[in-house]
Amino acid sequence: MKPLGLLFCLALLSVTPPVIAEDHPVLGRRVSTTTHHVQIPEDGSREEFFELSARWTERILGRNPYFADVRSLWMEADNGQHQLLVIYTYSETRPAGSLSEINARLMAEEWPDEAERRAFFARLGDYVGKARNTSGRFVELHTENVALSR
Repeated sequence: MKPLGLLFCLALLSVTPPVIAEDHPVLGRRVSTTTHHVQIPEDGSREEFFELSARWTERILGRNPYFADVRSLWMEADNGQHQLLVIYTYSETRPAGSLSEINARLMAEEWPDEAERRAFFARLGDYVGKARNTSGRFVELHTENVALSR
């Protein structure tokens, strides 16, 4: 891992509370993850990818009542293949409608012009190939304190 990536991970860990507190909002909720394998195109940049990803996360996922929380972790690789791990914590109650229906409505609100919507997703697709993404689902996070051995 490059020093910048390591610094980013350490900074993220320093501001992220541990998931062992009994009153943590994630405990006992369904959680899923998606690992996006990201490759920066020649005419792109890491900053542009972060802007595209942030827009999608804030304006679509962040407004979707299916999710109580959405967080991302970025890992840089020396070979140019980067990964973005997105952690989705589901709401305790199911909203009306399917996840796809809600996302479609939010996307239509965010990009009323279909050409702009297609252009956004085409550009995001330059960075992330859906075929290389991997997903996982978890019913509940571990809730007990575990002593670490030395």
